[in-house]
Amino acid sequence: MHERDNILMEIATFILSAVTSAIIDLSLFSLFCKIFVSEDVATYIMLSSILARIISATYNFFINYTFVFKSNEKIPKAVGKYIMLAMIQMILSTGLTVYWFEKFSYLPEVTVKIVVDGCIFVTNFIVQKYMIFRKKRD
Repeated sequence: MHERDNILMEIATFILSAVTSAIIDLSLFSLFCKIFVSEDVATYIMLSSILARIISATYNFFINYTFVFKSNEKIPKAVGKYIMLAMIQMILSTGLTVYWFEKFSYLPEVTVKIVVDGCIFVTNFIVQKYMIFRKKRD
């Protein structure tokens, strides 16, 4: 397989991984919003986002480590770096979702979260490929 084909396959599997992770994340986020809904928008969105992200990020790590990037990085080292990325992403996602939901409260929380997380997607690929799941060169 040519280098270009390898890159395209890696991007395609990353997108598939991201889509399945997003389905898990958004489904759980929606469920948790229904469970925790209250007048305190920031609290219930934050709690729902954190719980959903912990579960979806765990799934995403193992799929990306094993199938997408086929990493040679030692798992504990990759986990440490991935947790840092996931925490930064979760803080950005939660904060921006709360902010934009308060501005556009007529939209469902999940719709706002889809837009916010979509904006974070490209940066995640670059960070994961070059910083978290690096391959050793032969």
